[in-house]
Amino acid sequence: MKLVHLIFETQFEAEVIGLLHREVGVRSYARLDDVMGAHAVERKDRRAYRVDSSSSMIIIVCEDDIAGQIMAGLAALRTRLGHGIHAYAAQAEQFV
Repeated sequence: MKLVHLIFETQFEAEVIGLLHREVGVRSYARLDDVMGAHAVERKDRRAYRVDSSSSMIIIVCEDDIAGQIMAGLAALRTRLGHGIHAYAAQAEQFV
């Protein structure tokens, strides 16, 4: 089992969700919206930070082959879009 963490700028939501649903067939995941990116974290006064775009995080627990498909699709998307998508897959030791 793999744990896939994906952070993407919400302007790319259609592409990311399309990849997960239509191309890979992922139906279950956890999603967190309005994730604060590195630029906001670097600011000393976060209340003064103005976001010009927001990010979302999706967390998926899936079989190894599905994680491979997700990561390959995301790599292709990032190459095409140039930025705004970050992801990693790690071994999921336990899942309940």
